[in-house]
Amino acid sequence: MKIIRRTKLASFVAFSQMRTRAKQSVIATAGVVFGVTVFIFLLAYVKGLNGYVQDITLEQTPHVRLYNEPEIAQNTLLNKVSPHTLNYTHHVKPKAVLPNIKDGLQIIQEIRQDNRVSAVSGSVKAQVFYEVGLSLFNGQITGINYEDENILLNLAPKLTEGSFTDMNITPNSIVMASGLAKKINVRSGDKITVITQRGEYLTMTVVGIFKTGIPEIDIEQCYASSSTVQKFYQFLLLI
Repeated sequence: MKIIRRTKLASFVAFSQMRTRAKQSVIATAGVVFGVTVFIFLLAYVKGLNGYVQDITLEQTPHVRLYNEPEIAQNTLLNKVSPHTLNYTHHVKPKAVLPNIKDGLQIIQEIRQDNRVSAVSGSVKAQVFYEVGLSLFNGQITGINYEDENILLNLAPKLTEGSFTDMNITPNSIVMASGLAKKINVRSGDKITVITQRGEYLTMTVVGIFKTGIPEIDIEQCYASSSTVQKFYQFLLLI
């Protein structure tokens, strides 16, 4: 009974103060409501933004990546000439080999047979320069099989203009990232001059524009068919 009486007394005093100071009560209540509302909004915004960034980042990154790491030559020419002497060679350069994986197609076929793997795609990358007037813009072209790469990285929804499938139809064609396309002012259907690392010139047709939402990718990435990018390495072998 005492608890009930004390509760009634406290409630009577509280409501009496609220009635006599109605304006202050309304302002205080509105302030608390506004503060809690802003807190909930910011918390939901930060959580949603973190989830969005995580999703688009992981979507553009395979879980496992196999590649050939450049290695320093262990057996030098001096060791081959004088194998029975103690040789000291300083500042040895990396091996002069292409950064490709031997028997890459066979490795892909073996990985596909593993039931634990949901998607696998092979690619070949090449660093190039895009010539626009007197200016050169750095970029990277990745040679892919679109059907496999689309399953792996979900490329189709990221296309904003043109078509990915035209890469297999139009010779020397590329699909360019939106940031790079905006920087050099090209659209689907335009032609652009590409310069390889060895200075070879190649005219390519832009058949599509895509956007991932990641600035580091959208500012330099391009896709082409594997056969198109392999031409750049043929230039390296011919020189």
